[in-house]
Amino acid sequence: MRFYQPWSAPILHDVLPETLLEELLKITDSISEDNNKKSYNDQLAGEIVNEWGIPTSILEFNLFKDYIDELTLKYLASFASHFPYEDGKVHRNLGRFAQHLQKSVLISAWFNDQKDNEYNPIHNHSGILSGVLYLKIPEYLPSRKRKDTDGTITFVANKQFEHMTQNALTLSPKVGDIFLFPSSLHHMVYPFRTTDGKGIRRSMSFNKG
Repeated sequence: MRFYQPWSAPILHDVLPETLLEELLKITDSISEDNNKKSYNDQLAGEIVNEWGIPTSILEFNLFKDYIDELTLKYLASFASHFPYEDGKVHRNLGRFAQHLQKSVLISAWFNDQKDNEYNPIHNHSGILSGVLYLKIPEYLPSRKRKDTDGTITFVANKQFEHMTQNALTLSPKVGDIFLFPSSLHHMVYPFRTTDGKGIRRSMSFNKG
């Protein structure tokens, strides 16, 4: 017996190793304090003031590169396990995706220091595979509505097969969480509120292509 699900866009969820989390906090803190830091406002969809570019050369240290490369392989293996075979051979679409993914390199990276009431409207990324990870998360005020979406990230697929699937997945990230997903997958980030209105949620994103 086999189970196929080739029409869904998989999202991989992992937790950063503590040493890598600390290193990325140092890198983003250093950029935040740099008077010559590069704003990414003109390249991103977010209604967020503090969006800063990260030179990809800074992220090429072994700990980050090895971790992302390993995560990419896990993503590919998980995706392949749900993809149909043709006469015992890998489907040509999956084969092409695997070739592109294995040759992919980090093409862009940035981080957002999101404040109260800021948000990221629905959008997608460039490249083949994208990632978002969370370095700082404040304590939110309770949501005004029963459906607690404050501070969440929602991934939205382009199709829904009635009762068989759902086309949206809403997640409440924690510090250290990382999500890997196809760059073309649409997603959005909801605003949040904090007690003093000065909360900062730091997320870091990257594209491989």
